[in-house]
Amino acid sequence: MKKFINKYTKNSSTQKNNTKTTENVMDRKEQYNKLYQRSLRVLSSRQRTESQIRDYLNRVVQKEKIDSDLIEEVISQLKRVDYINDSQYISDYVDIRTKNKQKGKRGLIYELQKKGIKSDAINTYFANNSVDEEQLAKMALYKVWGRYRGLNKFDRYKKTTQYLLRRGFDYEVVRKTIEEFEESE
Repeated sequence: MKKFINKYTKNSSTQKNNTKTTENVMDRKEQYNKLYQRSLRVLSSRQRTESQIRDYLNRVVQKEKIDSDLIEEVISQLKRVDYINDSQYISDYVDIRTKNKQKGKRGLIYELQKKGIKSDAINTYFANNSVDEEQLAKMALYKVWGRYRGLNKFDRYKKTTQYLLRRGFDYEVVRKTIEEFEESE
């Protein structure tokens, strides 16, 4: 009888260990699926950078006590299926910001770095693609030139220069653009 109990107990503990291992594997798969689905939900509203998704998943992991090792797995899967592509994000972002907000190259670089995109990717993009800063500066200045018409020449120059520099334009482009506007007046 004693052997039977030991044998039974041994089998029972082995079954429990197998059950725990199976539960851990299932639990890990469920956690992975949960993180993956949450990231897809965030990506469905608009395009995001790898850094933004990583930050979001870190918040989810802390809040819901999920294994943090899964973050890299989820991000690599999202990259594999091309849901996260920082170079495409840069291209789309620059197109939108130059059309809608007339931002200069420096301003765009600063904003992209704030979004967590690596400097290498940003520099590669701007090495292969050009931004017509002079045209963008003219468009931006055209929008505000009327506001400063009543000011004396020095104050108008100062305010328009500050405005364009805040938009991320290079000083030489700013100076040249303002001079063109003043000559045409």
